[in-house]
Amino acid sequence: MGEKEEKYVLVIANLVTPGGMVTWFRDMIPRISSEYSVILATRGKPDSIFEALKNIPKKVKWWDLPLHSWRHVFAAYALSEIIRDFKPSVVIVHDSFAAIPAVIGRLLSGHSFPLILVMHSRLDAYPKLRRFKGAFVNSVLRIFLGRGDKVVVVSDFVAQGVESILANDVDVSCIPNGIAKNKEKPDLSWATGGGLQVGFVGRLTPEKGPDRFVELINLARTLDISWHIIGSGLMEPELKAKCKSIGMFHRVCFYGWVDSREIKLKLEKIDVLLVTSRTEGCPYSVLEAFAAGVLVIAFPVGGVPALLEGGRCGYLVPDLTGMMVVLSKLIDPKEAEIARKKIRNAYELLQQKYSLEQMSAAYLKIINQSIASCEKISQYH
Repeated sequence: MGEKEEKYVLVIANLVTPGGMVTWFRDMIPRISSEYSVILATRGKPDSIFEALKNIPKKVKWWDLPLHSWRHVFAAYALSEIIRDFKPSVVIVHDSFAAIPAVIGRLLSGHSFPLILVMHSRLDAYPKLRRFKGAFVNSVLRIFLGRGDKVVVVSDFVAQGVESILANDVDVSCIPNGIAKNKEKPDLSWATGGGLQVGFVGRLTPEKGPDRFVELINLARTLDISWHIIGSGLMEPELKAKCKSIGMFHRVCFYGWVDSREIKLKLEKIDVLLVTSRTEGCPYSVLEAFAAGVLVIAFPVGGVPALLEGGRCGYLVPDLTGMMVVLSKLIDPKEAEIARKKIRNAYELLQQKYSLEQMSAAYLKIINQSIASCEKISQYH
């Protein structure tokens, strides 16, 4: 018998901006590599992913890719060379912007393979220019995505925003994000012992709403609260200046960029996570809060209401005033007991529905199905 043919999975993404995509790579690439040889083609090489790849038996090949603006032309050419050399059995690409060089690279290489497009968010709340670019990109993708290709979304909310890129032959699957289970069950008693520790976790960019978080700091200045901002981004100088101008900088801790592996340690210092985003798919920050026994108070945006099960696993409030009201009520023993119940519900939901094991099994199933269907089609050509 001859040697078993090596099957490659090519994974493409822009990893320059820290966030959920980096967490996906850190957790999923080792699992995919347990069954296939993996090639990464990315813009940016975060340290947390390097660390995750150290202990896997198969060596992962990793290329830099110029996934930025007009450089997508060069990215398409570079991808066509990688595709010609390795003839991947399937290609996974994150975000519709990165998908353009992938589909062009497929044409240039002359090698046919199924493409799995993973969508983490929608364009609704992004700046107007990005929404315009996104609409154009999606209309182009509609032309190039076809039979055998698949779209994976992280929530039903994101699924509602991908109609513009779907041709009749493209399947859509919903695979929620998941995180690794704790080795030990966290303390779910939620005893604050005095002033509240309230945090924001995410990129400091408009869609994540850190400006709203700072506005709340001003509104709730009379409450006994210490504030924590975990994340980095273009808005950081503006946010620090705002905190100084309202005289609250001394009560706010800015952590800057924090490696995704260390988020759990930072959450141990926090009683409440606020989600002030303008849009969300299936935020890892909320899942990490569930795992740490941290109470979540959020705006009902994107996939967050489903994640919080309409308020069973956290508080959903319409505006900043609603957030302040909930924060002020948490000192009451009766409200604190309600909060503890929501935290317990959230932890149980995490174990049942948002585990890394479930997520990785779902992705491997789709990868296996894509490869099998492609091989079946090729037998008849």
